[in-house]
Amino acid sequence: MGTSDGGAGSGGAWSGAGRGTSDFADAPTEDVADRLVAQGLRALKRDTQQQESLEDQLDPLPQVAPQASPLPGLRIRRGSGSGGLGGSGGGGGGGGRRSSSGSSGGGRSSKYAARAGGRALAAGFALRRGDQEALAALGISLGDLKELSVFDQINLILNVTIPATGSPLEVEMRLAGGGALIQLLKAGETDPRVVIETFVVEFVFETLVAEWGGKFRDGSRPGTTTREGERLLRSAISAYASQVEIQGGQVSAKDFEVAIETVTEKIEELAS
Repeated sequence: MGTSDGGAGSGGAWSGAGRGTSDFADAPTEDVADRLVAQGLRALKRDTQQQESLEDQLDPLPQVAPQASPLPGLRIRRGSGSGGLGGSGGGGGGGGRRSSSGSSGGGRSSKYAARAGGRALAAGFALRRGDQEALAALGISLGDLKELSVFDQINLILNVTIPATGSPLEVEMRLAGGGALIQLLKAGETDPRVVIETFVVEFVFETLVAEWGGKFRDGSRPGTTTREGERLLRSAISAYASQVEIQGGQVSAKDFEVAIETVTEKIEELAS
């Protein structure tokens, strides 16, 4: 996986932004945001390809997570400017932002993310439908969810469908899943295509932050500049995602997995 010093995996691709990332942090512009996003998508594609090429590479995600895992999970802050998501603070928990010094270790794969996101979104839509059988197949009890607030529902779904392992990939997937589930369960979005696009945009954004966050989150710049840079990055990712047409009607975890993977692969192709 790429690191800030150009180490293993696609490190050269991630570190190739070099001074451009620092310049963007100082004075963010749409043109540079688009270039950085395109570069990040190419690096993500190479990360995924590398994971697929490794012999005996174990998928870090179990097929079905344990029932209602007691992991610390994700703390969701109401009204946050970054999708309402925050760190768990627990040592074994996950879902919080990693440090801004760049990610290290572990293997990033957009295919793993698609499978994890597919399960999370399938659970969210099953909850909306009141589909007890579909939730049970994912290891979640509809009765348990009904007793919780919407934010606690999201937290439980993430704990079960994207178990907290502490890896950089898990952090990115949980933040993306949380953002998409907030759109679905809190904001009331009913179009699967919008929720799928939200997951993809947030996953790619969190990947960029993991690799390059240290360049513009070191505290040396005004908060307004940092927020504008992050807004431009999200906007550039959304511009790619909006070019991909996907059909609605997703129901199962596999349906959502295929849709997420399709969008991610196509925006990677557009950036190539």
